[in-house]
Amino acid sequence: TEPARILACTWTSTKFTHRAQPGTVLLRVFIGGPRSEQHVALDGTILTGRGVTSLRSEGGVYTLGLDDGTQLEADAVVLATPAYASAALLQAGHPLLADKLSAIRYVSTATVSLGYNASDFEHPLNGFGFVIARTEPSRILACTWTSTKFTHRARPGTVLLRVFIGGPRSEQHVTLDDQALVALAREELQRIMGITAEPMVARVFRWFRSNPQYDVGHLDRVDEIEALCPPGLILTGSAYRGVGLPDCIHQGQLAAQRVIERRAESTAQ
Repeated sequence: TEPARILACTWTSTKFTHRAQPGTVLLRVFIGGPRSEQHVALDGTILTGRGVTSLRSEGGVYTLGLDDGTQLEADAVVLATPAYASAALLQAGHPLLADKLSAIRYVSTATVSLGYNASDFEHPLNGFGFVIARTEPSRILACTWTSTKFTHRARPGTVLLRVFIGGPRSEQHVTLDDQALVALAREELQRIMGITAEPMVARVFRWFRSNPQYDVGHLDRVDEIEALCPPGLILTGSAYRGVGLPDCIHQGQLAAQRVIERRAESTAQ
């Protein structure tokens, strides 16, 4: 409700002390956003809080059924959902494509973040962490020494570690309750790093069926999947050609370009 031309201001040199030299002040001002007259206008309607329950195509036109009973028609559809979710939408109309999508395997993972008082911590943390080899008899996948790798994520005088659990080797551990996961992480860190200190804080986060696995032959499978997509149906996301943020951004840009080309083709006809 305020008549301001900016959205917010972050006192960066206070929030992240390492980002400004001593004796200087750094501010970051945010401009634009949905309430600014200068923002880029979107030609369309953004719907939130609704799910897509069905997807069918006929005569080059796609019809999406929503969970509130309404239907939408489109010349092109971009599915940025996990491969198994896309498969469920496509099973009725494109069963072979759906089967190929269902073959992309997903695993679940969890992370345990542990915060310590630095005075109780004996390890020098002279690195950024470690990854456990597949042949090692460990119940964790890796550990990031977060307060060393990203110094602004922990207050001075504290240590923050993040332990990765689950994945293709020990996915069953993800379903343990929080207390058990914290205990597992602490036991493994004591065995590997000799850490016996009591953490000041412990937080558990889980991601169920969120990590696609690129099994041998994955790119050949993706080529087959894309060849089975009818005109105007575009698949994008971490399940296909890269799981990293830069990869997903690039795939999103390519998907947008294909939508533009599809619209140009429809207009020309």
